[in-house]
Amino acid sequence: MADTIIISSERLSEIASSLLAKGGFTQTEAEATAASLILSNLLGYDSHGIMRVSQYINDLKAGEVTSNVDLKILKESGNTFSADAQGGLGQIQMPRLLALALDKIRNNGTVTATICNSAHVGRLGEWVDIAARAGYPAFLVVNNNGLWMQVAPPGGLDGRVSTNTLAFAIPIGENEIFSMDMATSAAAAGKMRVAYQSGHKLPPGLLQDGHGRPSTDPADFYSTPKGTLLPMGGAQGYKGFALAMMVDLLGAGLSGG
Repeated sequence: MADTIIISSERLSEIASSLLAKGGFTQTEAEATAASLILSNLLGYDSHGIMRVSQYINDLKAGEVTSNVDLKILKESGNTFSADAQGGLGQIQMPRLLALALDKIRNNGTVTATICNSAHVGRLGEWVDIAARAGYPAFLVVNNNGLWMQVAPPGGLDGRVSTNTLAFAIPIGENEIFSMDMATSAAAAGKMRVAYQSGHKLPPGLLQDGHGRPSTDPADFYSTPKGTLLPMGGAQGYKGFALAMMVDLLGAGLSGG
């Protein structure tokens, strides 16, 4: 424990919020995003936790994320709507999307909503959990619209899809929900970064190097030629890759990606 630093979640949230604000985000954006990231850490999802702060700041400086933008409604009907995040932070735009969806569902049996041009949305399970705790089952999929091709098909060498996450949550009793949040790849890309930064090896079956050889070294994910994640199920992950394709077709297809 000599090399371990323990920081309270409250203090860590303050640090994250301060860094995001000084990095160019508004104070409101910084506080909301920091709270979301630290919640991921507390739930054991370090891949979607405070380590994302530097990514978001760098993305803002590179013009890949936009600060202080509204959620723009593109089309709307009684129980559907599509929205444009206009490059805004996912931790800001997803709660807005949920608020609109929950408002609509009170007068409709189901609601279908899509969002495009959003920055990283963080931990997908956070958003379906909110809907379930409000009393409504929710199913959510997200793809990266071709930006991060990190997952190779079974027997393939190059990335053809992203980690293409799906999540659902269902209320099952008073103050109780059942929820699931999973990548369709064998592991989330963020877990590669966590292992790489901490100097840990990976379990077998998650990664192959840039030559298609099985690897447990997260450095291979960032090497040249670049390694790729395997689909859920590993080298024989046909079902995992099929789920990834479903997410691509639903997420991008319905949102205009």
